Amino acid sequence: MTVTGQDGGQEPWLDGEREWLAERLSALLSQLDEVDQHVWISSVFDVMREQMRLDGLEPQDLEVVGRRYLVCRVPASRPAFAAGQRQALLISACLEPDRPYSTETAAADPVEQRDHLIARGGILAAFGVVMVAALRRWVDAGRFETARDLVLSIEVVSPQHNGVHGTEQVDPEQGILRGCAVALADGGGHAMKVGDRSLVTVAVAQKAAVWLRLLARGDGAEPVLPEAEGALGRLLGALERISTWPLPWRASASARAQVQATAASQGVGRALVLRGLLNSATYGQAIRRLGENERRSVHALFHDTITLTQVHGGSRPDSCPIEATATLDCRLVPGRTTTELVAELRAVIGDAIEVEVLGERRGVQSPCHAPMFGIIKEIVEQRESHRRVVPTMVAGSCDALAWRQVAVPAFGFVPVQGDEQVDFGGLWQRGAVPFQQAAVQRGLETFAEVVVRFLVEG
Repeated sequence: MTVTGQDGGQEPWLDGEREWLAERLSALLSQLDEVDQHVWISSVFDVMREQMRLDGLEPQDLEVVGRRYLVCRVPASRPAFAAGQRQALLISACLEPDRPYSTETAAADPVEQRDHLIARGGILAAFGVVMVAALRRWVDAGRFETARDLVLSIEVVSPQHNGVHGTEQVDPEQGILRGCAVALADGGGHAMKVGDRSLVTVAVAQKAAVWLRLLARGDGAEPVLPEAEGALGRLLGALERISTWPLPWRASASARAQVQATAASQGVGRALVLRGLLNSATYGQAIRRLGENERRSVHALFHDTITLTQVHGGSRPDSCPIEATATLDCRLVPGRTTTELVAELRAVIGDAIEVEVLGERRGVQSPCHAPMFGIIKEIVEQRESHRRVVPTMVAGSCDALAWRQVAVPAFGFVPVQGDEQVDFGGLWQRGAVPFQQAAVQRGLETFAEVVVRFLVEG
């Protein structure tokens, strides 16, 4: 059984259900707006858990590496896969602050803290809670049968483990999260204007992240008898060499796909400029024809980046430090390794500076030719013919990375699409302006079509 779109992408099974979806989403957001703001994180879990139980579902709680999970599975009504085979669609939402979380900051400014959490994945969590209820409703009513399971995972980091990705410790072959074949996560789905075309992003890749510490040593001489260079001098010299290091152009598969899809949506002249970015010989000329903000984004797409985030040295104003350190945040094009970066860095700064790897996350790409990406593209472009879907690579943090690292293709897609900039925090507050409410409701319809198409067509 298929649910192929008709009449410009409007699925026949969705007829008569739009009002129900809108009402259910509005009611959930209203409940979340009423929770005790000083214990917002735990209250969100309570509200979502109770809502799923009222809908006849059986959500489960678990904790992995300091992260709490609320997980709910809706089994396939017409299973089409062998036992033990990866087949489920996972909706993976993470409630994590953009800044380090603490109970003190939440108590001091609970609304701001809550809005930071919302922007990171609260809308996707709300979509997921509505979808598990909707799927049960529609299957029970005989609107369609599903060939795959649907799994909803809502996670939140604890105050003690902010930044620790518990998802990376989850075994996709075991437990309640077993059998997930594809994940929908955050990191994309928003509309952006490029040239004269509105594009909708789907995050398919993420740059690798490496955190390094540089250590320079000196003899701690007094300032009146300074060393020829000293620890700080050596460190500053190394940082200057890094700042002038011409990091080479590198084109990953996801970067090529992003630029090619964007160029295909533009006029002839702009398309030629964008395609010029795909060749190292024409890249320099092409990027100079872009605007300043575009140049910064494109540079990060085709280059490793190294950013100085911390410098430490000395504890007194009247003595030279014995040691001086600097911390670097490095983002690498997918396919690059930490070993390669460190070897290249040592060649630039010399052996007098020690290099320590503080942490790393691999850059991983999901295939743009995967069925899920094709479904998203078809449905979005049918529903909104003035927009085009493009795959994108995320330069910063995105929780989809954890699933890609365990061989579960993940696609960043939270379709909240308005004609104006959407304030995610405002969506959850009383008096949210109408266009924001309409944007999130249209987004839920799009999200529902994508989820159902994938579950039914198997």
